[in-house]
Amino acid sequence: TLTYNAEDVKYYKDYNGEAQIDGKTGNQLAFTNVLVLEANIKGASNGIHRDVDWHGGEGYYISNGAIQKIKWSKADEQSRLMIYDENGKELVMNRGKSYIAVNYIGQATFQ
Repeated sequence: TLTYNAEDVKYYKDYNGEAQIDGKTGNQLAFTNVLVLEANIKGASNGIHRDVDWHGGEGYYISNGAIQKIKWSKADEQSRLMIYDENGKELVMNRGKSYIAVNYIGQATFQ
């Protein structure tokens, strides 16, 4: 879970209901930008890992308390991630730490 704090304009990460702490700094993980990339994800043949369709899709860019729909693409798993706004222009993100989540299509929730 990522929770927005309007005072410092950051998103704080929790894991299983508790603050997720950076082992080096002792501080809760905090991000300026959050990208939620929706993808087709299925179980791998080994039954443990997941196979992700890296060819692209839609998603969300979240920053400064606002949410914006995006499109994303990758030629393959090793290539550069490209992020675009809904009009097809390359997305310009705010300066700061970013968190990227790859999620099942239609499963992200926002409050």
